[in-house]
Amino acid sequence: MMAKLRGVQGQDVGSVTQQRCRAVDSGKALRRSGTKRQGEWRAKFRNTLKSVYQLVDNPRGGSVPVFILGCGRSGTNMLVRCCERTWALQIYNETHPAAFHHWRLRDWPVIEELVKRSHARAVVFKPLNDTYRATHILDRFPQGRIVFQFRHYRDVVRSIIKGPFGGRKALIAHWLETDFAEFSSRPPSRQMKQMLSRLYRDDLNEESGSALYWLCQNAFLFDQNLHDDERVHLFNYESFVQAPEREWQRLSRFLGVPASKSAWRRVSTRSLGKGGKPGLDPEVERACEALWRRLAACAQQRGSLLLGGEQWSLEFS
Repeated sequence: MMAKLRGVQGQDVGSVTQQRCRAVDSGKALRRSGTKRQGEWRAKFRNTLKSVYQLVDNPRGGSVPVFILGCGRSGTNMLVRCCERTWALQIYNETHPAAFHHWRLRDWPVIEELVKRSHARAVVFKPLNDTYRATHILDRFPQGRIVFQFRHYRDVVRSIIKGPFGGRKALIAHWLETDFAEFSSRPPSRQMKQMLSRLYRDDLNEESGSALYWLCQNAFLFDQNLHDDERVHLFNYESFVQAPEREWQRLSRFLGVPASKSAWRRVSTRSLGKGGKPGLDPEVERACEALWRRLAACAQQRGSLLLGGEQWSLEFS
């Protein structure tokens, strides 16, 4: 039998190969670790520069609190990233422990203190789970602003199903079983409760259950008359990704900050209508379509949305 091949130092070739592979893997791990540390260092350095800029730009403070509201999976993280690249804005996303606990805003005094000690022109929070408290937020912060973001229900449903928490059918069932107890301070309208009760069935698929979630969250805009409030900016996802410069300029004017090209330069249209039409219950889809058209019409009246509700529905069908 042929003797085993051996390396120059008497080692099996297989052993040498394994050692080299381990060395390569170790080197990759070190490089990844180094890259992560470099990323963390760059983030800290940028945040420090940003704080210095804000102190010079707005030495007396007096920041305006801004709250991003709407339905989850509507592109709000993209909007947050754009805000993070804007030097005059300070951001608290829904996972930031200083401002949030279990994805909900902390007590009002905590939020007030964060705004008070900031030198940013505006302090942006993203409490999507507190959307139903929009009027309470404006009552507590009369000089505050709300950015209500919405996106076509079919894309939202697809994103929900593919997302980390899955469909929202069980959540809708829970709301109905508890008579919307978690919304006790500002429940959905009687008409919305009746609609959800009528449309929900145990045999609905997850897509339809998630569409009901979209319906309830976006209906708060009209249930609480936010669409008539000058302190509320209606921000449409489809319009933003198609014309990011124009829409970002409009939002920047609303927030009172300079419009920087670096904020929106990575925005793209690749997620529009992606993945085909979800299988929605016909009645559920009709209800979502009616609300979508109402949202689209309202956005158009305010100078946003490149296409009307009917055109988008045709585009997405």
